[in-house]
Amino acid sequence: MSSGAETASSSTLRQKHSSLASELAELKEHAAAVQAANDLLERRVATGEYDPTTFRCLQLDLNPSTMDLAVRTETLKALRAENAALIEQLRREGGSEPAGGAGGGVVPRETYDRVLKEREEEKAQMEKRLMRLKEVRRSSLLASPDAVHNDDHSRR
Repeated sequence: MSSGAETASSSTLRQKHSSLASELAELKEHAAAVQAANDLLERRVATGEYDPTTFRCLQLDLNPSTMDLAVRTETLKALRAENAALIEQLRREGGSEPAGGAGGGVVPRETYDRVLKEREEEKAQMEKRLMRLKEVRRSSLLASPDAVHNDDHSRR
């Protein structure tokens, strides 16, 4: 390569470097400004300045916090119903001994249903996990038949 070509190449690289450096500086300034605005808004919400009548906060319908709230609300309703059934059972029995005591107490239907539902959900999750593992194993076996051949010989 000639020295003229090297000089032109290095000057092009220097120009590209300087333009990228200036772009980086602009982006850093923009990020700092956005962070400052975010901090200001978080402080306003934390201090109670946020007024839902004058400000609107847009969010997705299926965001994680909404889903978590729905799960917690559903669990709370189920627990309240279960507690009400337990209180009613204690009133009927006179509250003299616990439900699981020597008198052969009965588990409330709500409690039994909740535990049964939880077990069914766990079983479904385990079956899904097992199916995924089988799928991964099957795909890995199909992808590398030599590995299966080597694996079979190593077990003998």
